[in-house]
Amino acid sequence: MLISPTTGYPLVNANFTYQGDRAPDFTTQLTNTLTYKGLQFTFLFDFRKGAKW
Repeated sequence: MLISPTTGYPLVNANFTYQGDRAPDFTTQLTNTLTYKGLQFTFLFDFRKGAKW
């Protein structure tokens, strides 16, 4: 976003410009829980692929 130095308002562009797509092509999640002698360890891997900035 560009701000006008004289007015302080955002500058508006009349032409549409592609700014990217923040939604990923796919997401993958893997959750696992390990238990040993009453101690529990849970972890999550979260992977996202394909967003365009």
